[in-house]
Amino acid sequence: MDVRFAMSFSEDSATPAAPFTGDGSVFDQPDVVFNLPTTSERVVDTQSGFLLVIRRLGDRLAMTCKRRVGTPPSSAILLTPDETIKLSRALSASVSAADEAAESGRFSTGGRRRMAFNPPTNSRRAGVLTRLRKPALGLLAFAILGGSFATGLTIGRAMSASPKQVVAAAAAIDPLSSEGIDKFTRIFVGEMLDFNPETYKRSQIQAMSAMAPDLLEKYWKETNFPLAAAQLKTLPQASTVIIDTIDQQLEGKDTASVVVSAQIVRADAKLGSAVKLKLKLGLNKDGAIQVLEQQDLASGQN
Repeated sequence: MDVRFAMSFSEDSATPAAPFTGDGSVFDQPDVVFNLPTTSERVVDTQSGFLLVIRRLGDRLAMTCKRRVGTPPSSAILLTPDETIKLSRALSASVSAADEAAESGRFSTGGRRRMAFNPPTNSRRAGVLTRLRKPALGLLAFAILGGSFATGLTIGRAMSASPKQVVAAAAAIDPLSSEGIDKFTRIFVGEMLDFNPETYKRSQIQAMSAMAPDLLEKYWKETNFPLAAAQLKTLPQASTVIIDTIDQQLEGKDTASVVVSAQIVRADAKLGSAVKLKLKLGLNKDGAIQVLEQQDLASGQN
C-alpha cells in the first residue's frame, strides 16, 4: 500500500505570542484539598533542613519545627524569599480559616488567592507589603519559637553533661591549679629572661604586665627599662631559656610559692648560666595569676 501525505506551507509570518498576564482566575477557585474537614495543618519545607508545620488548635495556631536527618542541631532556620512568602501565605490562610471555622466548623480556604506572575513594579511591591502586614504577627511568633527551640537545645545539652565533664570544667577554671601554675611560670620566666634584640621589648612588657603594681615599679627601676642598644649587647643574646624544674607549693587559698631552676644557654657557649628564682604568686582582681614577689636565689637579691 502506497501512502502519501500532502503538506502545504504558508508564507505569512508567525503571530507573536501574547504577553503573560498572570494565572487569571485558575487559582481563585476553592481548594478542594484544603476545604476538607480533615485538613488542619500546613507545611513549609525549607532548604536549610527544617520543616515548619502550622497546625490549628481550636481558635489558636501552633507552629512546630522538625529537623531533617543530617541537619546540625545548632543550625539556624534560614528562609529564602520564596519560603518567606510561602510561610506568610500559610499563616494568613490559617488565620482566615480559623475565623471561618469558628462559624462553620471547617478549616476553609475560601477566598484565598495566589500571586500572579507579573514583572516587578513598585505597585506590585506595595501590594506585597499590604498582604504581608497581617502575617507579620505570625512571623514574630515564628522568631520567638526559633529562639525557644535553640534555648531548649542548649539547656538539654547542659543537663545531659556527665558529672565528670562538669568537674573537669570546674578544675580547668582554677588558675592556681598545678597545671595553671606550671604554664604561667614557664611563660613568665621565659619572657623575663629574653634579651634578644628582636624580641626584648615585647617580652619585657609581657613579663611586667603579669607583675603586681609594687613589684612592677621596683622591677622597672632596677632594670632601667628599656635598655639602650649598647647595654643590650652586654647581655646574653641569641640565647635560649631552658627550665629544668618548677617546685610549687600552695601557701593559702589565693597564693602559691614557686622555685624555678633554669639555664640560659647561648649559641656560642657550651655551658649555660644557671638561674634560680623564687616567685610568690597570687590572683589579681580579675582572678588571673600575677607575681607578687620575686627573689634571685642564685645571687641572694630580692
